[in-house]
Amino acid sequence: MDKLCKKQTVPSYLTAASFIYDPKDTTGLHLYVVHLADAPVALYEGGIEKYAATKPNNRKLQLDSPAVESYSGYLASKHDQFLSLLKKQVVNVEPTLAYKIAFNGLAIKLSQHQASSISR
Repeated sequence: MDKLCKKQTVPSYLTAASFIYDPKDTTGLHLYVVHLADAPVALYEGGIEKYAATKPNNRKLQLDSPAVESYSGYLASKHDQFLSLLKKQVVNVEPTLAYKIAFNGLAIKLSQHQASSISR
């Protein structure tokens, strides 16, 4: 790996993945994948009142099940809360992608200056 790039650690359930950035490339917009704290649908084992576990436990994940639909709605509301807070610091930011099934997070485009200021 190039010395200018730094490898970022990821959640344990994404051990095959890594995110790389170049700290010297500070111009333009960059795509940031933001990992949010709640478990994704495929790994949620319960524990939040009113939301049944959705982890499939050695069976296929049923995306149309009431538990998955309900918990997906919960994650969507958490995404919206995060974006509301983010929009107070960064004007006109919208997610490029929203992830809920195997990863809980958002992909957003920001300048490195914006990303640095919101990470504090």
